[in-house]
Amino acid sequence: MEKEENKKEEFYFLTSRQKNILLKDGIESLNDLLYRFPLRYENRGGIRSLLDLKEGEFVTVKGKVIGAKGRRSFKKRNFHLFESLITDGYGNLHIVWFNQPWVEQKIEIGKSYYFFGRVSLFSTKSGVRLQMENPEFEEYSSEEHLKIVPVYKKIGILSSKSVREIVLKALKERIDEFLPEEILKKESFISLKESFLKVHFPEDEKALDEINSRESIAIKRFVFQELFAFEMMMLKENISRKREKAKAIRKNPEIGNILRKILPFELTRSQKRVFREVVDNCSSDSPMYRLLQGDVGSGKTIIAFLTMIWCALDGYQSAFMAPTETLAKQVYERLKEIASKAQLDVAFLISSTKQSEKKEILKKIKEGEIKLIVGTHALIQEKVEYSNLNFVVIDEQHRFGVLQRDALFKKGNNPHLLLMSATPIPRSIALTVFGDLDISVLDEMPPNKAKVVTAIRGDYSRQKVELFLKREMDLKKQVLVVFPLIEESDSLDCDAAISAYERFKKGIFKNYKIGLIHGRMSNSEKDEVMDKMRKKELDLLVATTVIEVGIDLPDATVIVIENAERFGLAQLHQLRGRVGRGGEKGYCILMVSKETSRSAENRLRILTETDDGFKVAEEDLKLRGVGEVFGTRQWGEGEFHFANPLKDMKMLESARNWARKILEKEVKLNKEEEEKLRDFLKEYSEKKIRFLRAG
Repeated sequence: MEKEENKKEEFYFLTSRQKNILLKDGIESLNDLLYRFPLRYENRGGIRSLLDLKEGEFVTVKGKVIGAKGRRSFKKRNFHLFESLITDGYGNLHIVWFNQPWVEQKIEIGKSYYFFGRVSLFSTKSGVRLQMENPEFEEYSSEEHLKIVPVYKKIGILSSKSVREIVLKALKERIDEFLPEEILKKESFISLKESFLKVHFPEDEKALDEINSRESIAIKRFVFQELFAFEMMMLKENISRKREKAKAIRKNPEIGNILRKILPFELTRSQKRVFREVVDNCSSDSPMYRLLQGDVGSGKTIIAFLTMIWCALDGYQSAFMAPTETLAKQVYERLKEIASKAQLDVAFLISSTKQSEKKEILKKIKEGEIKLIVGTHALIQEKVEYSNLNFVVIDEQHRFGVLQRDALFKKGNNPHLLLMSATPIPRSIALTVFGDLDISVLDEMPPNKAKVVTAIRGDYSRQKVELFLKREMDLKKQVLVVFPLIEESDSLDCDAAISAYERFKKGIFKNYKIGLIHGRMSNSEKDEVMDKMRKKELDLLVATTVIEVGIDLPDATVIVIENAERFGLAQLHQLRGRVGRGGEKGYCILMVSKETSRSAENRLRILTETDDGFKVAEEDLKLRGVGEVFGTRQWGEGEFHFANPLKDMKMLESARNWARKILEKEVKLNKEEEEKLRDFLKEYSEKKIRFLRAG
């Protein structure tokens, strides 16, 4: 009760009703309120003459009220209408408020006001007139009115204008600084209070442009503090991890012999090095936290399989979580084949597993009868109880949220964790962003991974491309034709794939066996199509980007990517990794539309010059910027308001450096600075980024 009163005390300048509305919406402090930044801004500068107004314009006008009246509507009960007439000395304008009876108490005849709103036409008995409906207004004073007006999301029943007025009052209160003086001085940052003021109420158009371009000193300060808090937590987490204890998986010569016998192929030098790194980690009593990066087809999965089997042979359970049911099924089939040679069973758990079957699987997992478990997010459901989970693999880790990754991690007692990603991230970036993880990179391709020839073709070459596809299929090779996601709409890319499928069946490829796979199909339908492809019952597969990650089709040698200019280079590189996996030479044909610009074609040309995913990623970075290439979902699940941890690399490095100096006591803080920084980080950890352990 006392805590609740203290929260209300921070808002002593508000009415009880306003306080309760804020509290109900989770706004418990001045900071909570001030971090609710504007959705957008309206430029209300430049007062217009009433004679120059045109229908449809949003304008600011200033006028003296020369007439006003309010009345109830005769047609609608309880409907209030208030109308006033204003003049600026040159022209007049009617202003109307519908169902806002409080306005009648605020507008006085003889006083001047600023009005901001849309000008519309209104029909009267004598013709049409211009009027303004439901405008915002403020009383005129000799002081300058707000030219750049912040627009806020409503809080409960509080309108944007009410929120704006509350924020203005809040900014007059004391706002404690939490960044140490040395950081503020050396980074040339302004205070927290000044930063809030500049972002909530930009002084003029120049200040607004600086906010929008992220050049504002206030924006830079907020970017820094978000990244600084993030890095402080990452480094603290790293320190605490080193103190934790895990169950070591024993190095055992007998188990080593079994692993060598069941290996389906000779490991590359790179795979052997990475496996040794994993073994060294997992055989210690500190939990492993490792990110395994590798280009498409570099052989990451076998590292995971060998570790899982080693773990199982030492008596522990391990789980492999894949992002899609199709990919999980493929992983299950491959692991089952290898594990059977060591007399180990594998459980497969997905959402669509039949209830009777699921019940039996859950029982065996709980009792420890099954040591190897493969599935999707179904592995983290409440009903799934593990006997002694000691090794966790998360494939394509960026496709899972932090909460999902953490939920699987918590199913065991400090299990060893291996995150895998086929999206190449340059090492300098990975070390900074994933600084709390050990990083392994597979930088060598298995000998059976054939080179994929990449070519760019336009519509004018379509007939030649189709003849080439026919020749490949006549040689008993399989072909993929992929359509892009258009404007973030699943339905549009599905429709494009469906219509191509129908066209192919009736036209040029009518004598070939054709399949179709897209996002609107059920998982069982997708599985059926993929099984047919693996059994070589299909010659050609028309697909959407559902096949982008991890799908293994050893007999597919050609991939045609329609509207390739719509894709990023990293995604195109992922897609071309679907072919040439069985040792046969692969081909990737990038089809571009007539409207494709020369610069877009030059960007695609990078793929024709290299098949090194890390080089492709580096080039993509130069062209598009880091944030666009990799996104930021995996870092804090969109909790960053200003910062983009990858786009703001220099700031991130600086923030990490300051965090390290403070944690290592290289920068000395006084008692007050320590307290304020600790309070900020506590609040940040509670409300912003949680579950960094699996992040």
